[in-house]
Order: sequence, then C-alpha cells, then structure tokens
Amino acid sequence: INDVLDDTTNILKATKLTPKRLCLYTPAAWKWQIYLKILNKAALGEAKIPEVMKELAADPQTKPHMKEAAALVPKIIKTLMKYSPERKANMQKIQTADQKQILTNAACFFKERFNAEISIYSEDDKEKYDPKNRAPTAIPYQPAIYIE
Repeated sequence: INDVLDDTTNILKATKLTPKRLCLYTPAAWKWQIYLKILNKAALGEAKIPEVMKELAADPQTKPHMKEAAALVPKIIKTLMKYSPERKANMQKIQTADQKQILTNAACFFKERFNAEISIYSEDDKEKYDPKNRAPTAIPYQPAIYIE
C-alpha cells in the first residue's frame, strides 16, 4: 500500500495532474510464477537473466509467455536488487499475495487520499478500463497505475 501511495504521489508531482480517476492494475497469474522463480534466485544472490530465461523456456507454464518475459525478467531483477534481504525474505514467506483484494480493501483510503474515483482491475480482466494500456506493465508487488 505504501509503495502504491508513493508511486501515485510521484506520478502526480511529475505530471501536475489533479486526479479524477485512479486505476490500479494487478498482474496476471503467470507473472507471479516468474516473479517467484526470480525472487528465490535473487535471495541466493544468483538472479542472472540468461539462466532465468532458460529456466522459464523449459517450464511449460511460463513458456507461452516468453515474449513478455523477455522484457519482464530484467525489470523484476532490477526491482528486486533494490530490496533489502529482509524484504526479500518476507516476500519469499508470503509467496503470492491477492493484490487485487489488498488494493480493494485500501480503495477507501486511496479515494480519501487522492480525492478521486478508484478502480481496481486484474491485468486479465476482460472488462477493465485501460485506455492507455497500462495493465501489461503490472508486476507482482507493483501494480500498474493509470491516472486521469
């Protein structure tokens, strides 16, 4: 919640927008599989892009997403390297989180904080409102954000 709050605040400062609507997009389930593989390697200090890509290509569940994974893997590795060992350990304990539910529970807080309508979608939602195609940029623990 704090990261989403900080990211949204930074976007608003940079764009000087007064939000009317804030859309948050949680990642597709297959991104969690990739994220957890990389997280486990990063916790051991050995998350290297070529090795991760080989492992993903060999996994029947992640193989169909190799095109998206090519851009996603470096982004996840870069993000994880910024985190403390304690945070990575906590993330390993948690494994997958129901981000959509967590954000839905915090929607009133965000609404009050930003004085805007709050919409929360999964990247996979067929009926999502996403005019700038932000949903595909969502990764675990970092929802995509669209502000209008």
